[in-house]
Amino acid sequence: MTIRRIRNSVLQNREFYAGLADLFAEIKSAYKEDVRSLMARRGIGQALADGAASKSLSLIRRNGKTVYVLLSANTGLYGELIGKTFAMFLKNIRWSDADCVIIGKMGRALFEAAMPQKKITYFDFPDTHISSAELGEITQHLHQYAHVVVFHGSFRSFIDQHPVLSRVSGEERALGEAARAAVSYIFEPSLEDIMIFFESEIFASLLGQVFYESRLAKVASRLMLLDRASLNVDAALRRSFLKQRQAQRQLANKKQINALSGVALWGTPTKSLIKS
Repeated sequence: MTIRRIRNSVLQNREFYAGLADLFAEIKSAYKEDVRSLMARRGIGQALADGAASKSLSLIRRNGKTVYVLLSANTGLYGELIGKTFAMFLKNIRWSDADCVIIGKMGRALFEAAMPQKKITYFDFPDTHISSAELGEITQHLHQYAHVVVFHGSFRSFIDQHPVLSRVSGEERALGEAARAAVSYIFEPSLEDIMIFFESEIFASLLGQVFYESRLAKVASRLMLLDRASLNVDAALRRSFLKQRQAQRQLANKKQINALSGVALWGTPTKSLIKS
């Protein structure tokens, strides 16, 4: 019942939050275009205007850095999902100067074994539920970064979970740049107010959805692991039963051989005594 409830909730919200992330990227793109246009009207050189607009413009004070976030687990029994997610995370962080945030004891143990010299920020987080208080603490820490990339498990089906990365800070998609540039928008109450709303409230919502996605994938992966384990137990029980039957037959055969050996040993002297 729990896995069904989580699955339905996550899948129903997945498309909505994907659209919200695209809208976030479009708002940031529109804001950059607005800044570029304003600087051009004030006589600022086109190259300088393009350079200013290409930077990470934010109405909330940020540190300008990128952070990679690993969502792992506190305990085992999640199959290969945690290991595969960590491998993707490690591949990206190994040659990057981005800050590193790890959530979950297993991820911390794996990372400290692979890159003990790298400084990390660690957060504990329960495997059994989404804690609003701890999620709020993590969100507050990540809010200072210009770019937030989260590595986590994603649910496709009950037999297919795979690692993915999600950008929750409104990064633009290069393929959609031309299409967005051709569309005109009217923003109410103002573009700046909308940017502030997206950079605070929507960022937290997108991050929360990632946590739910991760939990669904982990629960499904654990169910698959337990199912395989139960099949292995059944196979082991069958092998044990066959070995027991084989041992019983061997014991019965041994008893028969011993009985026949006794008859052969005592049969001839008994007959000679009767004749005498």
